[in-house]
Amino acid sequence: MKILVVEDEEAIRNLIVINLQMVGYEAIGVEDGLLAKDFLEKESVDLILLDVMIPGIDGFSLIEEIK
Repeated sequence: MKILVVEDEEAIRNLIVINLQMVGYEAIGVEDGLLAKDFLEKESVDLILLDVMIPGIDGFSLIEEIK
């Protein structure tokens, strides 16, 4: 399972990604909505863990664009 973690706080993002990887998930972390959007245009994921207050495109707007 591939999981995209979108979180602007580096320490939190790294903690989530590392813990997901430790239990066997393929986890990728990005720090803002624009990077998440670019990533999703090139890659598919099974799950997105998305902070709503992020730079670039906020989480709510990103959800609408993903739909």
